[in-house]
Amino acid sequence: GRLEFHTTADGASSTTERMRIDSSGRVGIGTTDPGSFFAGADQLVVSGGSGDGGITIDSGTSSVGRLLFADGTSGADQYRGYLAYGHSANFLTIGTDGSERMRIDSSGRVGIGVSTMSGGAGDVTIIRNSALRWADSDGTQRADIYGDSSSNIVFRNGTSSTERMRITDDGLFKFSNT
Repeated sequence: GRLEFHTTADGASSTTERMRIDSSGRVGIGTTDPGSFFAGADQLVVSGGSGDGGITIDSGTSSVGRLLFADGTSGADQYRGYLAYGHSANFLTIGTDGSERMRIDSSGRVGIGVSTMSGGAGDVTIIRNSALRWADSDGTQRADIYGDSSSNIVFRNGTSSTERMRITDDGLFKFSNT
């Protein structure tokens, strides 16, 4: 009910199992029970055992390598999510629907909604007029902070995103209870 791959060390008389395809078609590398991970939901499990483990994806080029996530649909629609590494500029991106959504550059800066963090970009950059948002587990918005097109920092709360205070571009702090 399974297919096992074994290796033998030079001069050794016994073998060590290195990979297995179980009766459900799950592949385990570094594990003899690929069905035990995540309630058997994964089709490929790579385990480092007691040491380090990992997967290397070689794109065959020195430009960009991608790991695509496909679902059960067909055509281009099945590849909606991806991780990509750009070798020449040394960056890692996360994308959905064929568009880059987040980037980590070679300096460790994170950009959300931007692909270039130039000029005065800090450790985390969020594209202008996008908010850092807090929500309940059901998705109901509770509060957010954003930088508007006039370089003000605006604090809002409530499900209607009511502005509660702001710090203006010239450093004034404004708040109100009306």
